[in-house]
Amino acid sequence: MIRGALINKSAGVRVFETEMGIVMRVGILCAMLCFMPAVVCAEKNVIAPPIDEAAQDASFLKYRNALLQAVVARNTEAVIALSSPTISLSFGGHEGHDDFRDKLNVPVEKLSDEYKPQAAQMREAYWQELETVLKMGGKFVEGGFSAPYTWVSPEPNHMDPYDVHYVIGKNVLMRSAGNINAPVIRHLSYNVVEIYPKDEDAAYQSVRLPDGTDGFVASRYLRFMLDYRANFYKHDGKWLMMDFLAGD
Repeated sequence: MIRGALINKSAGVRVFETEMGIVMRVGILCAMLCFMPAVVCAEKNVIAPPIDEAAQDASFLKYRNALLQAVVARNTEAVIALSSPTISLSFGGHEGHDDFRDKLNVPVEKLSDEYKPQAAQMREAYWQELETVLKMGGKFVEGGFSAPYTWVSPEPNHMDPYDVHYVIGKNVLMRSAGNINAPVIRHLSYNVVEIYPKDEDAAYQSVRLPDGTDGFVASRYLRFMLDYRANFYKHDGKWLMMDFLAGD
């Protein structure tokens, strides 16, 4: 369509016959050529491949391995010992070892009657979040280490952080509908996508790529930009987990 417009008189391009043939006004031609990339080039999709810089600091790698071992073993006191006494756990004022111990253990007596039957489920979900964060790599940032890698990965400027999700897999199927039998329209590898609306309990989420392509991806392959993350800093020669929280 663009190429046709360059020689279409009805499109406002003035054409002159000369002995040397057809000559087009240079100013108009240059203007249209400058406009072409904006028309024919869709916004590039953003890729956020996994990254783990932990091995760049042997002391941190040893620390993280010890912390992960404690988390896998569900050893509350070992995790507490590897965390800052002032660890931040939410944006609502929860901090310190006592609050962290409660979040790890989920004491039934501290729950309302409504949530008491869910104590074991809540406890395991919190441990699993911590384990996932420690297993998803990360980067050294401003003298510390931030995890997971999705927390320190780029996202398109125009995207709303509350909609941004990361595809955490290679060759993940993007389907035309939210079911396993729907046709596959793309294969995604660590793409950054938008989700709206999000259904926490759904097996598939409606997603959109930066280039405008819409489809559905299995929820298990998506991670929310503002999901749980952790930051670690070295204090008096000892690495400590300074925060573990979600949201903003």
